[in-house]
Amino acid sequence: MKNNHDLADEIGWPEFVAEVAAVRDTLPPEDRNHLAVLAYNYGEAGALALYGPRYNLPTPISNINSIHDRGYGPFGPEPVIIVGSDLNDQQQNYEHCSVAAYIAIPHGVRNEESLCHPEILVCRHLLHPWPQAGTNAQQFG
Repeated sequence: MKNNHDLADEIGWPEFVAEVAAVRDTLPPEDRNHLAVLAYNYGEAGALALYGPRYNLPTPISNINSIHDRGYGPFGPEPVIIVGSDLNDQQQNYEHCSVAAYIAIPHGVRNEESLCHPEILVCRHLLHPWPQAGTNAQQFG
């Protein structure tokens, strides 16, 4: 992995999704009805889409690539579990945001998730309407 960073990004997706599900499981049952999982990274969004159903996680939403075009669903999500970002950035978007857990990649692998944005956040009360927030945030990567 020293010579091929892409290989490190192939490890730990099932464990990552299990961590997101564990964060969801800490929320009160009434919060789970309108919960969203927002991924700011296409790898994370893909892992959540692939492995999330085994944990009954909602289909992930994302601002990245064509996933953005799928929208956020039939309701404005509340609360939102966020991955691929950090607390400082999200405190500008939500009234309340906190770190619920940190991503731990197995076998001591250090990759983008564990090094660049290891926080799993739970955020509430978006400061902008969802349609506006989703449209303004689209990124390509």
